Amino acid sequence: MTPHKGLLLLTMVVIVLFLASNFTSSVFITTTTTTTLNNPLEDLFLPPQIPLIFADHGQEVSIILDSAQFAPLTTGEGNQVNVLLNYKVNDPSVINSPINSVMKVYWPNRTLFKTSSSPEGFIANETGTQRHATTITNSKLVDPTAVVQFTNLAKTVPISNPVQIRLNLDQPSATTNTTTTIQGTTTNEIAALPP
Repeated sequence: MTPHKGLLLLTMVVIVLFLASNFTSSVFITTTTTTTLNNPLEDLFLPPQIPLIFADHGQEVSIILDSAQFAPLTTGEGNQVNVLLNYKVNDPSVINSPINSVMKVYWPNRTLFKTSSSPEGFIANETGTQRHATTITNSKLVDPTAVVQFTNLAKTVPISNPVQIRLNLDQPSATTNTTTTIQGTTTNEIAALPP
């Protein structure tokens, strides 16, 4: 390298460092608190901070069982599955956004019997309770299993853990035989029974 090219390269590095240090003294990035940039060269060439979002769907909201009931209808024929779930939003970007949920009811042999959901969805608060209900007109369905999972509004992407509830006909409204929060499932099917 010739002395002229070396001097030119050194001059360019000094100019970049000078500009970067002036840039960092006047620019702030807001995350949870206001802080100044630390490394001038790194911050000059890297994109600005992006808010933390959940990379894995199914963790934006946490749900747990409040109560469940599988009981005869008071008017008309059939039985009703009625599930209340408490939820807590883990991803702040979901709060005040429309989301949905899906409930699937399975025969004791694990065959899907019925799928239900809300056509309009609901607005997610920071915490809350959501009701899921469906009518079963087949009188032969006894001891079903219900699985409920929160989803995006279009019901195509899971945004919560699935909750599995084993039900008995005529049980008291505030109890269930078994409630399982299914963790670490690898299936993309919404409200699926675990393997």
